[in-house]
Amino acid sequence: MIGDVMADVSHFATTIAAAVREQSTSTREINIQHAAGGTTEPVASMAAVTEAIEETNHSASAVLEASASLSAQAGVPERSIEDLLGRVAAA
Repeated sequence: MIGDVMADVSHFATTIAAAVREQSTSTREINIQHAAGGTTEPVASMAAVTEAIEETNHSASAVLEASASLSAQAGVPERSIEDLLGRVAAA
């Protein structure tokens, strides 16, 4: 009778140990999946930030080009007026 009880206890202990191993493995897998899933959000955010930076750089380049063009065009009337005034003064 004691032998039977000890066999039952041993069987229960083995079953519990197996369940604990399965629980541990499942928890580890869930944590890995959660961690892996958690990296997609920062990566997506970084991609959005990178895209915004590229758009900002493109816009800044366009503004710089427009500014350089306006600056060059502003010099043309100034030179023309100086030429005109020089001719008037010479006449």
